This record gives sequence, C-alpha cells and structure tokens, in this order.
Amino acid sequence: MPLIFADANAEAWPLYLLEPDDVAVWVAQQDDETRHWVQASSFKGAIGSVLMVPGAGGMPRAVLLGYGTAAQRARHRFVLAAGVAQLAP
Repeated sequence: MPLIFADANAEAWPLYLLEPDDVAVWVAQQDDETRHWVQASSFKGAIGSVLMVPGAGGMPRAVLLGYGTAAQRARHRFVLAAGVAQLAP
C-alpha cells in the first residue's frame, strides 16, 4: 500500500502522541477548556487510547493518542495502529 500524504492545504488536526508520564505535562500547558476536557475524560496515555479534543462548534481541534510506556511498547507490535483504528473518519 503506497503512502499518501494529505495536501499541504488540507484541514488537519494536530495529533499528540503521549506517554502516561507526559499527559500531565501536556495538560498543564493547555487552556482551561482543554485541561478540563482531558481531566474529565480520564485520558491516561495508555496504548491505543484516543481522545478527540473538541473545539468551537463541536468540531475536533486536536487528537490525543496514547503511546504507553517504553516497557509496554517493547511487548506490543503496531502500537500506533491500535489507536489509529479508533479515530473518527
């Protein structure tokens, strides 16, 4: 399957890969609305976990993808694929 990238002018949401230890650091750098959303959603950065962060009008403005710990990644294959499969179309 060939790799196909989106056109440079296409709308895209930022995707953040977060390990469990990095979630609190990332959240602390966000605005109140995002911080409250992530905390209320209990996103912990576990392998394959996905959280879409809503923006204005309910459309997503960012996606968080759990990357797990280094030890967890060493025991699993295709770690990112587990989360990507859960993304909305």
